Amino acid sequence: MRALAWIIATTLLVSLADESVAGRRVTVTREAIRALGATRLHDLIAVTEPWNPQSNDGYTVSPTPRALSLPRAAQWAVFLNGQRLDVTVFDAVHLEMVPVSLAEIDSVVFCDESGPGTSWDSGRGRVEIFAARARGGWNAGGAVSAANESGDPGPWRYTDRTTPNVDGIGPDGSLWVSCGASRWYAALSASLAQHPYTDNAMRERTVTALRTYRPGATTPASDATAWFYDPTWPAVLRTSASLRAGVRAGSRWQEALVSVQDARRYFHYSEPFGRELPTDQRVTTFALSGRAGLAANLSLGYHASASESQLSDQDGVLAFDYDWETRRARGDVDLARAGRDSRVVLFAGIEERRAATTDSLSRDEDTFVRAGLTAERRLGARWRVGLDAAGTFSNGDAAASLGATANWTVRQADTLRARVRVAQRLFVEDDNLWLWSERGYDLLARNGVSYTIDGPVTNTTVSSADLGWTSRGMLGGVDVDLGVRRFDDAYVEQRAFAFDPTTCAFVSPTRVTTGRTGHVALVRTRLWHGLGSNSWADFSWTYHEEFNSDDAFGALGGPSPGTA
Repeated sequence: MRALAWIIATTLLVSLADESVAGRRVTVTREAIRALGATRLHDLIAVTEPWNPQSNDGYTVSPTPRALSLPRAAQWAVFLNGQRLDVTVFDAVHLEMVPVSLAEIDSVVFCDESGPGTSWDSGRGRVEIFAARARGGWNAGGAVSAANESGDPGPWRYTDRTTPNVDGIGPDGSLWVSCGASRWYAALSASLAQHPYTDNAMRERTVTALRTYRPGATTPASDATAWFYDPTWPAVLRTSASLRAGVRAGSRWQEALVSVQDARRYFHYSEPFGRELPTDQRVTTFALSGRAGLAANLSLGYHASASESQLSDQDGVLAFDYDWETRRARGDVDLARAGRDSRVVLFAGIEERRAATTDSLSRDEDTFVRAGLTAERRLGARWRVGLDAAGTFSNGDAAASLGATANWTVRQADTLRARVRVAQRLFVEDDNLWLWSERGYDLLARNGVSYTIDGPVTNTTVSSADLGWTSRGMLGGVDVDLGVRRFDDAYVEQRAFAFDPTTCAFVSPTRVTTGRTGHVALVRTRLWHGLGSNSWADFSWTYHEEFNSDDAFGALGGPSPGTA
């Protein structure tokens, strides 16, 4: 039995939407981003409770949206203006690979579950980023940020492994130029950022890894980056560029995105390896999306995208090479009908994923077909009910989800809400090292990583029930949520890390156990007040408790060893 509790107290202005068939949505506005003083997108996750974010390097974040997925599972997706971005590398989602500057963003919406019309992914979390559309002629801007926090003694203050536990930031820089009018816009963005590892233990591990994976590396930095970036130092160097354009037909936008993202020398912490690994990643994306009105209350939406993600030794100096490429093509449509008291969305989509490597794969291609519906209806002045159902089909296997919601306005100031949902997820959707290792990808074996999988991995099922109450008044309000989750047929990674103090590295075989069952309870409270426009405060407290679970599942509640 493990318990995980934390308190997040912040004066960040966050707006919470009502519970609906799309799950709970937390919106962080442009004003809130500025008030927070955020320099990276992952700064926003840290104050988006209850996503329970964890990070081993201060650059890549592993959140668990409202306890609806297993800890550190990469089961969340990232969207830019409604278009999905491929920013995942096996066991890590690189949120900082989004190809726009933080200063260009109007808002960021955190959704704990997939919502209406999202047939691309049956994941249990998504981050929707909305960048500004230029409408007033020519605009240009730039941003530069750098920081080196100090004064935090860190968690090891009274041990022989004491460390400042702080990270340097940047320097980061971005430029953008845009032009637009009321019915069209175009925007060009470029950014460059680095993330040095200044934590003492992480520095020792990555310096050792640099010598191991880049033996005798003397590759100089390019002329464009030599003035601030040292290629012999273990730090992320990220560059990106994007072109966004849109045309408005009636009241609907039709938009296109072309982007290139590149991360060099990123030593991300990989738990199967128990150490940092170098990642040279390049992602190219083409996307189209839009919506057209068919009638007064009927509209048709579409999304299409193609992307290529390449992991390789781009500089030719690595003694470690992923030799991996993934290509994806996606397309979906949704038909939405909105009336005075109801809304119905039907959606369907198809995705094809292809992997390429010099290893022999038993299967290198997967096709996913997804379809479903969501519906909401108002019953009188006090009740609103909703239903969602979806199915995913791939290679003869299938997964389904079904959910229902109810909102009762007890009186003008008080609302009760309830939600129940059962959702399955295909193992092949996770797109992780365990899937590809079972198909013949030899990355783990050729690098001496010992692992076992004790049986076939099947669909994971998450059953959830939530009950909430909100009371609002002139001076503020209170929000309380209670939730229970049950995981069935989950696969769990078990490790018994052995720490080597000379290299600050961990060595451990990994055992993947299948068919695990677990339960998680969640309690969340939020208090806020607002006394005019110049006085406001927001306090949140969230508590998770694992109970009545298999031993392997219960062990997931322990801390991640990545920064010990």
